[in-house]
Amino acid sequence: MEEAKRQLSVGESWRYGNFSIAQGDTKKLIRAYSGFLDYLNWCEKKSSTAGTDEASRNHEMHSYFRYASVTLKDIISQPGIWDPFVLSYINMLEFYNDEDGALQILENYAYNKDFPINPNAHVYLYQFLKRHNAPDDRLIGSLRVLRSFVPSHELMLDLCSLLLGTSLMSDLEEALIISMDLLEFSSWKNDMKAWSCLLNIIKLLKRKKRKKIVLKEWEARRSLWFSFHFRIRFARIDMMENINLLQIKDDVLKVLSEHFLEYRRYAASINTIAETKTKACPFRRSKYMKEKMKEKMKEKKKMEKKKKRLENKEKIKEKKRLEKKEKMKEKKRLEKKKMEKKKKKKMEKEKLIETEEEDVEKKMKKKTKKSKYIL
Repeated sequence: MEEAKRQLSVGESWRYGNFSIAQGDTKKLIRAYSGFLDYLNWCEKKSSTAGTDEASRNHEMHSYFRYASVTLKDIISQPGIWDPFVLSYINMLEFYNDEDGALQILENYAYNKDFPINPNAHVYLYQFLKRHNAPDDRLIGSLRVLRSFVPSHELMLDLCSLLLGTSLMSDLEEALIISMDLLEFSSWKNDMKAWSCLLNIIKLLKRKKRKKIVLKEWEARRSLWFSFHFRIRFARIDMMENINLLQIKDDVLKVLSEHFLEYRRYAASINTIAETKTKACPFRRSKYMKEKMKEKMKEKKKMEKKKKRLENKEKIKEKKRLEKKEKMKEKKRLEKKKMEKKKKKKMEKEKLIETEEEDVEKKMKKKTKKSKYIL
């Protein structure tokens, strides 16, 4: 490593004729690799030091960090593709817990318009954010930018799972489009994870009563997918090379209520062959019977739960009905009581009026008597 460093120093100091653009680029590369060698020395010292705390206090190791960081920071701030040098610098910054500095470097590397387009820059930014438990919206944002450059990138499955986690209908629709787009690339054509992802998304949309969205997207791609995924020769290949893929593709067609009969016939024949083999072998047959029993028990439990749920609903309805009846009775009783009270009050009032009238009458009689005596 010391010899390499010496050769780089010689190369950096070498001059011949006028200073050209090519010589400038070469000088940049020599400086970059010089910084990279300091980084390798730093790594060597780090691995030879027992613990993290001891390593962070190691003076010699810190010297190599200073040499490497000064060179690498200067190099990666200039427009260009500097992937290994960026990763080296980020590794050192993370070791010394300078997360803000590392994030600033990665964001500049990914989003600076002076730099050439580099999908890897967005990958490194996403991986850094994920390592440091960044919120999902930031992860989704970085992957969306990556998708605009490389829609077939393997991290698109991560984007789908993140979008499914938001529980927003717009994100769910986006996840459907991303997964379908992936399967239109030949590199993803036979990928089990991509097919499983698509199947899960379609089932989820179906459960949320949004099958129209799926069918709309499917109709736009139907003819392409028939020729690209569901021809008879693909069914034969899948049958020989990957039965699980054949079955999962058949499940997708089932959920889509699609009838590519020839392709689905192969999937059905696989299931029939599997069942025949199972029934022929005593060990497999017993296993098959156990599985069937498990399925029946599961179904029975499901039915019992459903029955119980319905009974509970009926009980709640009956309870509500009785409560309503009781309320009505109570209301009638109160109304009756109110009416009786009103009636009683009226009678008392009438009685009082009668008494008052009698008193007036008596007084009048007394008055007439007195007037007679006076006369």
